[in-house]
Amino acid sequence: NRETERLLEKNRKLAEENNHTRRQLTMHKEAEGELAKRNHAYLKTIQSLIAKLKAVETVKKDMERGGKNKEESVIAQYRMRMKLLQDTVEESYEQLEVLRQENEDKQSEVSRLHAIKEDLGMAILQSAEEAKKNFSGISA
Repeated sequence: NRETERLLEKNRKLAEENNHTRRQLTMHKEAEGELAKRNHAYLKTIQSLIAKLKAVETVKKDMERGGKNKEESVIAQYRMRMKLLQDTVEESYEQLEVLRQENEDKQSEVSRLHAIKEDLGMAILQSAEEAKKNFSGISA
């Protein structure tokens, strides 16, 4: 009887732990989805900046065909803009790399939680089998 109570208490604790793990897993999945959204947004920003950079290069080429006096001033302006765009692209790539690392960390955590869930499930099943054996041994 004490053994059954102990096993029931252990089973209850494992069930609580399993529920807690499931909640954590749900939170990690939500975080992963949010990271994927941010990743997508950053990629769109990068693509947009690359398109703007190409447009600047095209304008620069057009300006090279134009007058020499205006050209130096315009080129200097576009170089400044290009530098700004390059810095922005580099920052975006750095942010993207950070997000990728965070995503990998979350994936690892999700995998770990899956393993814990499986271990808990096995422990609960084993505890139930032990309780069943003990109970049948007591009643026999």
